[in-house]
Amino acid sequence: MTTPSLSRRRAPLALLLAVLPALLLVLPAAVRTPGGAAPVASAAAAETRSCAWTLQIAGDQVNALFPDQAARYWVAFVPLPPGGRAEITGSFPHARYLSFNTYTVQTQAIDAIHDAQIVPDAGSRNPYLAGARRDVRKRDYTVSVVNAQRPATGAPANTIYMTNVDGSKTSAGYATIAERIYEPDHGRSRTGDAGLPAVRTFAADGTPLVTYPSCPDTSLPDLGYTPVLAGAGPAQSLSALLGLPSVVAPAEVRWHKYVNLQTTAADQLTENELTAALNGPLRSFTEENFPTGGFGENVDNKYIYALVSADHGPVLVLRGTLPTFVATQDGQKRFGRGQLRYWSMCTENAATAYYACLTDDQIPIDAQRRYTLVVSTAAARPSVAIARCGVAWLPLGPLPQAALLLRNMLPSPGFREAVQNVDPGSEREQMGRYYPRARYYASPQAASRAIGCSR
Repeated sequence: MTTPSLSRRRAPLALLLAVLPALLLVLPAAVRTPGGAAPVASAAAAETRSCAWTLQIAGDQVNALFPDQAARYWVAFVPLPPGGRAEITGSFPHARYLSFNTYTVQTQAIDAIHDAQIVPDAGSRNPYLAGARRDVRKRDYTVSVVNAQRPATGAPANTIYMTNVDGSKTSAGYATIAERIYEPDHGRSRTGDAGLPAVRTFAADGTPLVTYPSCPDTSLPDLGYTPVLAGAGPAQSLSALLGLPSVVAPAEVRWHKYVNLQTTAADQLTENELTAALNGPLRSFTEENFPTGGFGENVDNKYIYALVSADHGPVLVLRGTLPTFVATQDGQKRFGRGQLRYWSMCTENAATAYYACLTDDQIPIDAQRRYTLVVSTAAARPSVAIARCGVAWLPLGPLPQAALLLRNMLPSPGFREAVQNVDPGSEREQMGRYYPRARYYASPQAASRAIGCSR
């Protein structure tokens, strides 16, 4: 067996080019909840890891490709010959969610497996099955990534592929693998006390090729940039003060199911008060002529997004119903059930970075699971936008414009209103009470009067 040379570990050029703009525009930043709450998980706990994992996407590392604040993403670029495989061995983390995805060099998802689908090693148990004990001691797994086309039926357990079933997506030669861990339990490390899994590769005939050695944690220093950026911004936009039309977002907040990057770009260019007439035709063209997905999507998540602008009012108030979810962060003894595995809302910028996110377990709700969420700059934050009043708050960021991104992960079969079941263009009708309704207010005081303080 050999260890990989530097040239063999070099990332595919196309993927690096996709990430490069965000690397240049987004500095490392602290992972904190809005309002200065405690970090979701310790970012300082040093852990050894396999040297195969060369890129970490997170708010205090590389804040790019629209990550979630409660999650971390580790990426490995592993050369594999035809028919060869990479063997990933690790332990199930103490966390909300674990998955592995393979990607094309255009960052389209090829194949994936998530925690509940992974058969544990002999003598171990899977803590992600409904009702399973989450504190089991033996919790090991082995997942294989194969340089071959996924069979339509009969794929072996714990195996994902570098080419999809119909052959339309492939990464022949290099396996680009992303491991995701969402919301480690309180007091656990960024990996849910599991560390990063070991990686070794084999030829098609089973001959061992490379065993990646362990490396020290090479996380970037925490510069605290994201919360500073998120909290910046004036109380009112210059366009609103001058009475100019918004050229970034419409006055009516419209949520769109994510289809592909081209359609999202079409919305950013044309969904505004000046070029609205072009939006429909351009969206139709991009939806019909470009493949779905891309930009490093997680196949277990589906998203709706909306473009917003303080040009229409410095305070945006969102109201909706929060689905039930699987709570884990307080170290619950058994893995529960819910309409979703995970839900979050984030404010994002055009550099594909988040300003801040709120997770399902951070959203105050009433007896009917209804929530009120305020989006504004810190300077325009209404006095009632606090947990004591039952109101959540997200920072808009330093510019008048931002995007809102709502995630739905792994819906239960009976949750028909999940984003996964929505047709583009029918978001409001099909999501029903789970569709966030939005209204701009002319001042923080006006928003406070409309919301009130119910607690």
